[in-house]
Order: sequence, then structure tokens, then C-alpha cells
Amino acid sequence: MYNWRIKSVHNVLEKKGKAAGPLSIEDLIGLGHLDQYHYLGTQACDEVAEILGLAPGSKLLDVGSGIGGPARYLAATTGCNVVGVELQADLCEAAADLTSRVHDLSKRVQFIQGNGADLRSMRMPAPYEPFGENFDHFVSLLVNLHVPNRPALLEGLFARLKTDGTFVIEDFAALRPPTAAEAATLVDLVKAPSVTSLATYLDELKQVGFVDMEAKDMTPLWADWTAARSREYVATEAEAVALHGRSTFESRAHFYAAIAELFAGGRVGGVRITGRKPGRREAHLHAARAKLAKRPLGAPAAVRILENGAQFAQAPRAASERSQGEASEPPLAAAAALGCAAHGVTATQASAAQILHGASAAQPPLPWLAEPRPGLHDSLQYHFFLGPLFVALRVFHTNSLQSTTAWAYDFTEPGSGPLELVNTYVPHYSPAGRGAAAALRLENGEVAIADSGADGVVITLRPSSKAAAALLARAGVPAGASGAPELVIEAAQGHVYGWMPAGFESDADRPVVHRPQMTARVARWRGAPLQGYGYSKRYHGIYPRHNSWRFIHGIASANGGVSPLAPSPPHILWTADATFGDDKYNYFKLLPAEAHVSGALRESACEDTYQQQDVAFGVLGGERAEARIREIARWHTILGGRGDGSMEMKMENRLCELSLQVGEGEAPVTGYAYNERCFGTLW
Repeated sequence: MYNWRIKSVHNVLEKKGKAAGPLSIEDLIGLGHLDQYHYLGTQACDEVAEILGLAPGSKLLDVGSGIGGPARYLAATTGCNVVGVELQADLCEAAADLTSRVHDLSKRVQFIQGNGADLRSMRMPAPYEPFGENFDHFVSLLVNLHVPNRPALLEGLFARLKTDGTFVIEDFAALRPPTAAEAATLVDLVKAPSVTSLATYLDELKQVGFVDMEAKDMTPLWADWTAARSREYVATEAEAVALHGRSTFESRAHFYAAIAELFAGGRVGGVRITGRKPGRREAHLHAARAKLAKRPLGAPAAVRILENGAQFAQAPRAASERSQGEASEPPLAAAAALGCAAHGVTATQASAAQILHGASAAQPPLPWLAEPRPGLHDSLQYHFFLGPLFVALRVFHTNSLQSTTAWAYDFTEPGSGPLELVNTYVPHYSPAGRGAAAALRLENGEVAIADSGADGVVITLRPSSKAAAALLARAGVPAGASGAPELVIEAAQGHVYGWMPAGFESDADRPVVHRPQMTARVARWRGAPLQGYGYSKRYHGIYPRHNSWRFIHGIASANGGVSPLAPSPPHILWTADATFGDDKYNYFKLLPAEAHVSGALRESACEDTYQQQDVAFGVLGGERAEARIREIARWHTILGGRGDGSMEMKMENRLCELSLQVGEGEAPVTGYAYNERCFGTLW
């Protein structure tokens, strides 16, 4: 792959009269993308040098070094020492040859041929220790996407980096699931089998041991750059054909156009991830915390508790004393102390939200516990803004009822108003394997949910009501196996946030898990595919009986455009004013448009957060924030209400227009919001 670059470089140098003999670094920089085969050329290298603090004597590992452009440039401009590792032998040889022609540079820049996934066992050249922690930093510029076994590569990089060593990775990231054509382009043309969500990427880095990671969204800049590259290359057709031949020109033109199209599609983006390897004391601290978090509560052996020699030892309970559900879940008393540590969630409503990765972000089966217990409440919700279509879905599971509701609003048929798709008490819980890592799977005659977290969500709605089925038929929704129309929503979960709910900060069974940045698609609605944003929330535990809440989730932009295909992402807001038992529960969170990749939130303190009838208030960084909503459609129902002490709740959902303003005198951004108002009991 990319072998054409060798001949193209020699063609350009020959045209300049420098086919042989000494070269200056400027000669090679002048080759542009042929020398710096990544995005933004030497500008990106300058930023790498600044982030890593490269200086004379610094030791840098460049993984996937190609023909050596970044390695040479960084060594020449900062005085650092570089070892480049390249899989393809001919590129590695070309890199060494070009470098040898630049005066004194080969003393500080070396290249070795090998597979990055084998870094841990790869012998480094002299004067480096053959198999040691040699490097102060590493850089990877548009390389890791090509590595089938990315975790092995990351493990090798971690092993080769000194403690406190830092890194810069620039790579592709999946903003939401690619189309079939885009997936084929990535695998067949780009040779990129490892394009995942940012959450998955960061989790892999975390699992290896890296810390202090930050992600910067490069998508808008790379989209413009790749589009300009494609246009400019085509504009030089005559010159390029004369220099490199028709075949090379057409191959490059096709490749450049395909990359530009990927970024324009809004499902593939770019990210710059920076981070470091922890120091030895820090690494020991992290390991010890993780080890102790898994240790059962109680003294493992007798310990002295008084000066008279009295001892304490916790006797293990017999299996008969434990309920069936405790085989995979901590008992309630233990969950009180283990809830935070077991899932890695320490945030509360009074602190900043915590971004969740891996097991802490996974959806456990629903219901949460296999056996009924007093106060058990399990809730799962989704809603999606899909251009002309809005859909909301809610599942409740308590000891007294199992409820599933869904409704939709079609902007092309406003006269039809909100249409109830599903309102059933038929249980639909499939026997998925229990445990935190298991995918959540639910199904009955009208609804199927397959929620695999970072691997995607698929919701299938097959309503039995004649009115709902008629709407789907009018919209051209394809029929499923039953012969009736089935609305299928596919979604990527985006960033996952969590914190402990009000009243349970130190003894929660589970955190509340929010996914406010979901991106979703419907294959066909009125003859066209739909794209949009969505939200999901899961909370489950032993809750007080009485409750009330007002909740708003919305998406907004300066021009009101809220499609994932828009040039820039929207601002995403979610906020609640609630009471659970005697505990007040308020939050106001904003994911700004510029933070969609990093996930960094602007958050209001609880005491500054509240809601009135059609407006929510907060204070973000000292600036007053207001989210005002105006109703478009309303759907409501009474859940339960049998009068026998079972759960009874008035649930009202509204689709609204949204106007969001942060800061006095600032122009508001506009879009759409989902508003939920519920009053009653949770079990």
C-alpha cells in the first residue's frame, strides 16, 4: 500500500535535477504530501512537537513512519532523535535512503522494518536498549486505522514508552455507524479495519494503561483539507499525468475523492488523542485501587480491635443465606459500599459528570435483578430526532408492572398529531446472559431492543394498532417477517456519562447512565433515509416510592440545523428538576458543538439549576443559561393505576421547539427538544 509514493518522489526529484546526491530538508518538505503523507503536512508536525515538547536529546518513536517525512522534519526542526518503525520494506528502505542524503540527519534518525503489533518483542537499533523502555514520546499519524490488532499495537507502544512518556495519535474515528458503501471503502480501499468509536478507542488506551487522555475533534478541519486536496489534485491533471502517468493519476484521484466523500458523509471523522504513560508510583496506586475495589468487604482474617486482645473476623455467609440473584450481583448491603467502585463511577449530581468507558458503560440485562425486591425500579428510555420523524420509547420494570410505551410524530402529517405506537404491559424480557458486559436484549410482539452499547443499538417497532400500522405503511416502511411494517432504528451511542443519583451518592446500587449524543438512522421513511440525533437513559436500583420530575433533552444550532450531516454538530443539552423521595435532584448539562469528540461538558451547579413550566435555567461558567421550549405535540398516559398499591404514574411527553441562550446578550441557538413530565410512584 502507498508504494506508488516511492516512484512519485523520485520522479519529482529527478524533474528538479536532484535524482542523486545531497538533499536539504527543504527539498523534501517541498514534496508536500508525497513527503508528509498525513493531513495538514508540516503544520501537524509543528503541533506534535509543541504538544510533546520535543527538544535536542528527546527520543521519539514514530510508528508507521512510511518514507520518513515526519521523522526527518521533527528531527531537523527540534534536534530530537527518532526511530521510525514501518511495516512495508520498500517504504522503509526509501526512508533510510532519503534520510542518508540529508547532511548529518541519519545520525539522529533511524528506520527499522517490522509490524507495529510486534513492538514489544522488536529489537531496537543501537544505541537504544534492544528491548527496553527507550522512548520519551511516540507519535502515530494516520497509522493505527490500518492495524488489524490495534490493542496489540497499543500494548507494544506502552511497553516501549518510558514512565511519564507522552504521545500524540491522529486517526480516524467512527462518529456513527458507516453505511455499507462507506464500510466497504474503509476496508477495501483505505485498508482501514480499525475505525471505531472514540469511546472504544479511549477504552483500549485505558485498558493498556495510558492515562490523562484528551481527544480533540479534527473532523471539520480534515473534511476541508481532504476536499481541497481532492480538488487541487484533479486541477493538476495534465501535469500529474505527464510526471507520474495516467494510471497513478487516476488511482490517486479516486482515492482522494473517496476520502473527501467519507468525511463529507458525517459518519467518519478525525481525532487527535494525547496522553501519557503513568509514573511508577502512579501506576502502583491505580493497580492497588483496582485490586482493592474487587476485594470483598470485611476482614479476611481475625484482626485485633481492642487492647484486651479482642478480635474481629467476618464469618462468610452460607450459600443458603444468599438469594438467587446474588450469584451475579452484590447483596444490597454490600452494593451500598461497592456500587461506585465496582463500576468505576464516583461522580454525583454535585460533581462533574463522569465519561464512562468499557464495562462501566455497558448495559446490564433488564430487569436488573432476577428476583423481586421491595423498591426495585428499572427504567430504560430512548428518543430520536430524525428530521421529519420523532420517536420516543420507554420501558419500566417494577415488582408490580412491566410497561412499554412508544409514540411518534410525523412532521409531514402535522394534522395527525402524536401517534401512539405501543402501550403494553406484556413482559418482553429475553433470557440474555446476566452480567455487566452482556448486551441488553428485549423482545415481545411489538418491540425488540438489542442494545450492545459501543457496538450499536437496534430498535424494532412493529405496532399492532391499526392507526400506527397505517402511518408506517403510508411512510413506505418495509414489512417485516410478520408481513406488517416494521420501523427499525439503528443508533451509535456516542459519549456515555454517569453519576450516582440523588440520595444514593455513597450507597447507590447503580449509577444513572446518560447517552445524550446518540446518532441514529432509519433506512427508509417516505422514500428517503433519515439521519438524526437521539438520547438514552438507564437508571435502576432500590428507589423511594414517591417521585416527580421535569426533564428536557434538546439539540440546537445557530441556523436551526440539527442533522448529523450538517457541516458542524449541534449543541446538545439535557437538564432535569426532580425529586426522589425526600431528595432533590437537579442538573443542567451542555455538550457544546466544538466538544463532540472530546465529550467535555459545561455543567451548572445543582443550586443554580431549576425549571419552570416551559423553561430550564442554569449557570455555566458564570453565564446564565436558559432553555426555552414551545410545544409542538403532546402524548400522555397513566401507567398502572390499578388502585392496589402498585405503581401509578402520570407520564406526559412533549415534542417542542427549543431556544437555548448562554450569556446575556448572546444570540440564541435553536432546534428541537423532548420534554418529559412525570408524577406518581416508582413501584
